[in-house]
Amino acid sequence: MDPDEVTVTSGSKHRRRPSDDGDAEITHTPKYSKEPDGSQRPCARDFDDFTKEILGLAISIYRCLISTEAPFPDTNTLETQPAQRAWKKACEKTSLNVILTPTLLKMITKCTSHLRGELKTKVRALVGPFYSFRSGENKKIIARNHQHAEELKDRYLFVYQDMQKKTGLYKTELLPMVIGDMWFANKHDEGVHFHEMFNPMPKITIALVLAAIECCIDEWAMGIKENVQFTALSYKPIFNAHLECLERFDKHTVRYKLLGRLCKSLHANARFHSSTEPLSRTTVPVLGREQFDAAIHEDQGSETKSDSDDASDSVTGVH
Repeated sequence: MDPDEVTVTSGSKHRRRPSDDGDAEITHTPKYSKEPDGSQRPCARDFDDFTKEILGLAISIYRCLISTEAPFPDTNTLETQPAQRAWKKACEKTSLNVILTPTLLKMITKCTSHLRGELKTKVRALVGPFYSFRSGENKKIIARNHQHAEELKDRYLFVYQDMQKKTGLYKTELLPMVIGDMWFANKHDEGVHFHEMFNPMPKITIALVLAAIECCIDEWAMGIKENVQFTALSYKPIFNAHLECLERFDKHTVRYKLLGRLCKSLHANARFHSSTEPLSRTTVPVLGREQFDAAIHEDQGSETKSDSDDASDSVTGVH
């Protein structure tokens, strides 16, 4: 049996389920054609159109889930559960019922490390100029970069808006810059399309970005920029430390709702970065009960006038 024919959930591959209109809906089995050279590495283009549509949407949903819930999953189970949720949501959004096979599941879950790598690449391009690191082999430059990297990491100095005065905790301008570039680059980006996952900005997402920033600061630790991989082994503890600090900050300032206001502000700024209207403008219904009642009144008034005209014509005809 082809392993791609086996679903990761119970039930036959031809299992039926009742649809909303009462008709039976047939579950679609993904059709996968292996490459002519016998390669076992699948690509989205190798699948039928239905599966490709679901896969693309599921990957976008999955990327948002791990960005906001579990960017460093501890176990295979914690990695596959969001993938299954993403696939189910993609099927619901497209009104298609396609089986999630082990091959498709693996294609989705491999996006975990890909997303972290993408985030690190975006942060890397910003950290150097933002924190004024300088390239060069001059000993003074190298010594200055080394010292600056240590200072930035000391008591998380880099998270402040004003690093000299140590004011504006968690208000560094780099944080919204990264969030905007990563999830809100334009009106069609994942943070806009799946705004419910980012509104307000989750603490997990903030901690993930801070861990990526710290990784890129580490690249300057020796004074000369070096490539440091943003791996789970090295930076999950860093991520957890940032998340713990955020939770303690939230608990300590809960009376003033400092973190809650920051999370809302980060999402609002991110939507602005994407040139998308605020949610308050896009989700409030333009038409309501008043307009609907007026339409009924108008319709009934027209029918009454029509009946009166018909009656008048009948009387005129008799005489």
